[in-house]
Amino acid sequence: MSGSQISHLNANGLVFSNNFSKVIQEILLATASVYLVPEVATPEIEKEYPSFVTGMMILHGERDLVLTLSFSRMAAADLMVSLLGSKYNQIIADDVYDAVKETTNMVAGKLKTATSSLGVSYQLTTPFIFVGTNHFWAAHSRPAGVVKKFKDKNFEMLAGIFFL
Repeated sequence: MSGSQISHLNANGLVFSNNFSKVIQEILLATASVYLVPEVATPEIEKEYPSFVTGMMILHGERDLVLTLSFSRMAAADLMVSLLGSKYNQIIADDVYDAVKETTNMVAGKLKTATSSLGVSYQLTTPFIFVGTNHFWAAHSRPAGVVKKFKDKNFEMLAGIFFL
């Protein structure tokens, strides 16, 4: 992905809106065979989304970023089945968590590669997850960023990137 695909730069850092969506779409098409359509996610959509597991990574650079990928229980299971070739009756929680962490790592790596062509470099943390039924993120003052909902007919997820 070339630097020209990054939507634009501003004084606060990179704004990943279009590029962010393309990276998510490419990774999930390649790994889970789903063609996702992005939509803007309002705070209400974020709170109502039935999150079960969220993968997170921090990208350290001139302006640190936090990447979040949130999946419902079914979407996380679908992801694991696609990545590992397992059957639904063989699902193990640790395998689901590993699939979410690996997907988060792939998305962060592709974003890092895309920004390096602009002379912006990031160091990546290892991926980590939060697990809990219907969790959502809240802060007294929300950092600048973007959250999108990605859907196809049988799969949906939330993805966010926030500047720290």
